Amino acid sequence: MGSEKALLFGVLMACNMAGDTRPVLDAVRAVVVENEQLKQEVDSLKRALAEAKEKAAESRSRLRESEEKWARFLEEITRYGKMAEDSDKTYGNQD
Repeated sequence: MGSEKALLFGVLMACNMAGDTRPVLDAVRAVVVENEQLKQEVDSLKRALAEAKEKAAESRSRLRESEEKWARFLEEITRYGKMAEDSDKTYGNQD
């Protein structure tokens, strides 16, 4: 970056000696405008990333809740299946 600044300064000085610094100033303005646009894009991407991370966290939370519900459901089914087996053993299969 230091060499770019030195080059820009040299061009500015040469233009100044020639009496017209507009080309360099126009180029600097264009770079400043582009830099500002890039900063805005970066900020927008950072916000989008933060939103995506938040949504991912919410999705993980919902997934965890769903897994817990299914685990409880399977425990209930297993318990009822065990109760049915015990009933068959105790009272015999009535079918």
